Amino acid sequence: MNSSCSFLPDEGSEWLVFAGKNNQGQLGFGSCSGSLQLDRQFDETRYPGITEKYIREINLKMQVLDFFVSSKLEPKNKANLEISSSSNFLSEYKGSEIEGDRFALYELSIDTNLSIKEIKPIKEFTFSSSHGSLIPHLKKDLKVWAKDQEKTIAKPQKMILAIYYYPAEGDYESFLSLFDL
Repeated sequence: MNSSCSFLPDEGSEWLVFAGKNNQGQLGFGSCSGSLQLDRQFDETRYPGITEKYIREINLKMQVLDFFVSSKLEPKNKANLEISSSSNFLSEYKGSEIEGDRFALYELSIDTNLSIKEIKPIKEFTFSSSHGSLIPHLKKDLKVWAKDQEKTIAKPQKMILAIYYYPAEGDYESFLSLFDL
C-alpha cells in the first residue's frame, strides 16, 4: 500500500468499484480509479444538497456502465494512454441544453506516433440548440500521450473517450467535461 491512490474500505461498506487489469492480468483499484462508496453518509446541514448530487454522480456512472454492457463494449487501454485538451475545448457548449443521456462516447483510433487517426461516434449528445457533432472540436483539440512519456507506441490502439454533461445549477451554466465530476 505504497500509493497515494491506495485505500482500505470500511468492513461492511458498499462500493461501486472500477478496477483494471495490470500487465499480469490481476485486477486492481484504488481511490484514483473512480470508485464510489454507495452507502456514504453526508452532513446535509453543513453541505445542503450534497446527497442528491452524490446520487446523481453514481447514477451517471451506472448509466455509462449499463451502456457499455448493453452495447457489448470493452474499453481497453493496453498502451496506458491519456487524453488531454486545451482549457477552452468545450467552452462553446457552456449553457447548452441536451436531450437524453448525460454522456457521449467516441472511439479514438490512435496511430503509433500518438496522433489521432480517426474519431467515430459511439453515442453522441442530442443538443436542444443548433450545436452539431463534437467530432470537429475533438479532432482539433485532443492530444494523446503515454503515461510513461514515450513519444510512440508499438502498434496502433483504440480508446473510448467519454464526455459528460452537467446541467445548470443555481448561478452556474451547464457545461461539458472530459471528467466525471
